[in-house]
Amino acid sequence: DDRNKGARYLLEAAGMLRDRGVDFHLAFVDRRNAELAPRMVQELGLGDRVTFTGRLSIDELVRAYNEAQVMVSPSLYEGFGLPAAEAQGCGTPVVATTAGAFPEVIADDETGILVPPADAGALADAIQRLLSDPARRTAMGAAGARRIEDHFSWRACAAHTAALYEEVLAARQLDRAGAHALRRSWHPRVWPLREPPHRPDAPTPRASGRRPSPGV
Repeated sequence: DDRNKGARYLLEAAGMLRDRGVDFHLAFVDRRNAELAPRMVQELGLGDRVTFTGRLSIDELVRAYNEAQVMVSPSLYEGFGLPAAEAQGCGTPVVATTAGAFPEVIADDETGILVPPADAGALADAIQRLLSDPARRTAMGAAGARRIEDHFSWRACAAHTAALYEEVLAARQLDRAGAHALRRSWHPRVWPLREPPHRPDAPTPRASGRRPSPGV
């Protein structure tokens, strides 16, 4: 029921696809006690086109990704987009929005299709294009699996993290070397004080014959 997930726009897109005569079935992964999406399904007359799976185990989720022809993530905001990355890792093309980090995770028109957030019509068009083109789905699925392996696998993340640490350490060593060189090149100079010039007409100082007063 998180409105940022964009369920409303996905269901509106499903209604458009039905009206266009597109053959599809939408498996909706959400909590079983969700209220917003089931109510919209009834309002839009999509009861025979939509199934609510509830929460899935990891094995069930992997199976669902592999069985799906297209994975759709219509979020209005997304910090990273883990489901989109998981689907690509399983070789499934993705339709998602340009919100959040999706453009970093999904290569538009290569591993999936990105559309503007909150645009049901654009979602429907993208889904229809992929459902009607099996060859494109296959190519995008293979490209997505390679992308996840190259950029988001544990091995790739570890390599990127190590490279970042090395970059930071190299920068710190460079800063320290520069500061040390600066200290070595800077030598403070002490200028001797000069006696003021003696004027010939100045009186010669004489010692006072008065004895100092006794201190208290």
